[in-house]
Amino acid sequence: MRSTGWVRILAGLSLSSALALGALAGAAETPRRGGVLRVGNLGEPPALDAHWTTATITEVLANHIYEGLYSLDANRRPTPMLAEGHTVSKDGLTYTFKLRQGVKFHNGKEMTADDVVASSTAGASSRSTARRCSPRWRRCAASTDTPWR
Repeated sequence: MRSTGWVRILAGLSLSSALALGALAGAAETPRRGGVLRVGNLGEPPALDAHWTTATITEVLANHIYEGLYSLDANRRPTPMLAEGHTVSKDGLTYTFKLRQGVKFHNGKEMTADDVVASSTAGASSRSTARRCSPRWRRCAASTDTPWR
């Protein structure tokens, strides 16, 4: 008889704890404007511009700040993020990306093909590592009816 009473008390405490934690988790998920983001990090990145440096720490942090046309899924396969998909020309030299519609920046401005080209070619400055690695990106063109080249 006594052990049954303890079981009921423990079950009641467990249920109460679970409900309290559930309520706290729900409150933590409610988005709000403003505030401060504090991130614990080992080391200091030389920059947060992934076009400027090849430092791994910058890549790790930038992946939480910026979004690309594609991301990698749990199996490390490319999956569309800001793009809906892409096609490749028969000669393999032209990639045409279909962008998701309605994607907005933090200021409410909708993303356009010009924005994607500006981000993709940002690394084409003479001091950039990206310029040496990807010279073809400098030939990007934004258009609603002309593919990137």
